[in-house]
Amino acid sequence: MLLQTVQADLGTILEDSAQGFGQSMTVTNPAGTSATVTGFFNDIAQTIDLDTGQVVSGRTVSATIRIELLTSVGLAVPYGVSDSSLKPWTVGFTGVDGQTQTFRVVQASPDRVFGAVILALEAYTS
Repeated sequence: MLLQTVQADLGTILEDSAQGFGQSMTVTNPAGTSATVTGFFNDIAQTIDLDTGQVVSGRTVSATIRIELLTSVGLAVPYGVSDSSLKPWTVGFTGVDGQTQTFRVVQASPDRVFGAVILALEAYTS
């Protein structure tokens, strides 16, 4: 019972665009099938240098989406495609500046208990 409550609350947190953190994004699989979903998008301009422990300029981008939402629109759980000759999973997002950016999925970390996947992203041009 508690787990179902947590999963429902996660849906509200990630997908409420009126009063919550929900943001619209387009997820596209390597075959070219895409769908617009709502989740949480993160784009941070600082990162930690693992060798020195110092804060440095960089870019850390991620998206968190409920797995049930992805499957309900006909998509699977995205995954990173390391072979650059193959098409990757991509996530498109329009920022507050009105600019649309496309990112490729580098790594996917699905949490099958809570029912969400965190996607590590990097800038992508087709």
